[in-house]
Amino acid sequence: MTERRQGWAVWTIAAVAVALIGTGLVFSGGPMQGRAERRDAVRMHDLNAAQTQAICRAFEAGAATADLAPTAACPETLRLTDPFTDRPYRIEMVDADNLRFCAVFERPDHATAYRNLTDGAEPGESCLIHRLPQDLDRGTGG
Repeated sequence: MTERRQGWAVWTIAAVAVALIGTGLVFSGGPMQGRAERRDAVRMHDLNAAQTQAICRAFEAGAATADLAPTAACPETLRLTDPFTDRPYRIEMVDADNLRFCAVFERPDHATAYRNLTDGAEPGESCLIHRLPQDLDRGTGG
């Protein structure tokens, strides 16, 4: 009888442990969610690098531009394509002072809430809208 009770106790403890692990995975999202969030962090890093290059190019040209190619004054070589999907990032002028930087995120709900991104034109796409500095020496080329 004692062995039977011990067996029952072992199975009960094992069932509780499995239930706790399952609950933890449900609430934390598990390893797949973590990987998706890391891939989204890479996308966000790429968009931030593009913003930095846009600011540099705007000061160099004296006006906002969507041309983010490296130059002598702004040598950053950007990754303009999502490294996980090979989908190009969308970078476009909104108006004379604002640029839009967009990517499709795996967790757009998380990206939008956490990073103040706006919804993009496509499902899952989120965008940063960046207003370039107003103290550019416009029209003089530098």
